[in-house]
Amino acid sequence: RSGEEQAAAAFALMDTDKDGKVSYDDLIDAKAFYYMDTTKEKHPFNLMNGPLDDPCLPECKKFTEMWAMKMRKVFNALDRQKKGYLTEAMLIEVGDKFYKDYPEVEREKIKKQNHYVWKHLYNNDKDVPKDHQLTEEMFVKNMWVSVNQPDFKKGIYAVFKEGFLQMDHTHKGYLTKEEYMKWYTWRSGEEQAAAAFALMDTDKDGKVSYDDLIEAKAFYYTDTTKEKHPFNLMNGPL
Repeated sequence: RSGEEQAAAAFALMDTDKDGKVSYDDLIDAKAFYYMDTTKEKHPFNLMNGPLDDPCLPECKKFTEMWAMKMRKVFNALDRQKKGYLTEAMLIEVGDKFYKDYPEVEREKIKKQNHYVWKHLYNNDKDVPKDHQLTEEMFVKNMWVSVNQPDFKKGIYAVFKEGFLQMDHTHKGYLTKEEYMKWYTWRSGEEQAAAAFALMDTDKDGKVSYDDLIEAKAFYYTDTTKEKHPFNLMNGPL
């Protein structure tokens, strides 16, 4: 809700005797402060549910059509059967087909990763039914909520880790241009894939690290204006 730093500050303030514990009464006092205080904007208890610099929830912020197009690209890549909706089973099936030649233990890791993506990113931590059908419109709206969370980047860092390890199958800690092109040319075309790699390869040593790739992924999911930026074309033209 608030990010690690603010959550720690609120806990420290509630833990008045510094024994590493807060009681129900401590928590209720903090909640009462949150709902009743009208002036102390930076007080840790007033930041328990996130920063107050923007009173508008992600749902009411307006995303651009360009950003929505990027999310629709992601949705349509997953909706391989063109049903107009996604289910968790369909997401798992995409992973199974994509990694069909990998050992069973690796495929199981991808399944767990896809479950995390389905619950936390695509459905905003909601407990949806097992056969829940996520439409394109719902997907775009849910992703907008996800990318506006304080810990979004931390979340995608975990999400894409397994995928990176599959690309970096020798576990050397980076991708060569050849490896990157193998995985991304089919999505964006050779020219755009090469442009994205060149931008990630900041020291021009012919390698991109996991951090480099995550920075590019984070840009793709969060940028709302730069239509021609190479990172925004990683999944193909808009």
